[in-house]
Amino acid sequence: CYVLDTMDEAFLAQVKEKGEYLRSRIEAMDLPCLGAVRGMGLMLGVDVKEGHTNKELATLLLDNGLLCLTAGERLRLLPPLVITKDEMDKGLAIMKQTLHD
Repeated sequence: CYVLDTMDEAFLAQVKEKGEYLRSRIEAMDLPCLGAVRGMGLMLGVDVKEGHTNKELATLLLDNGLLCLTAGERLRLLPPLVITKDEMDKGLAIMKQTLHD
């Protein structure tokens, strides 16, 4: 019940803003192995371009400290709803450094 009481309109608006922030930052990286970013709130799926597999990329990210999942042919990012901007920036930095090549 506490969780449901915490999830008011202001909290959900913050989640939406965080999701938009992550989506825009991933797309702005313009990494050669990643395509479009889709999702709702903080549940994001990132298309993997031909020549790479989502399992390959997920393993590389995990080896470098960023937990991500796979879903279909996409990478799935599912951070906690209470993630901070600093934590998102750290994850984005790992993603950029790991997948840049």
